[in-house]
Amino acid sequence: MQGRYVTCRELGKIMAKKGGGKIVNILSQGGSRAVVDQITRAFAIELAPYKVNVNVIAQG
Repeated sequence: MQGRYVTCRELGKIMAKKGGGKIVNILSQGGSRAVVDQITRAFAIELAPYKVNVNVIAQG
């Protein structure tokens, strides 16, 4: 989970400076589902004013 968090954080910084972008987290089955969902929601709220869209795609 730390890798996903750091990646979102660093990409978010770059995209915010450039004026926007999109980050998509791809979620596989497993116990980390809630964690990835919360990370995605937190970054979506934090980066929305900078026109950075953050979403998650989950299986079934």
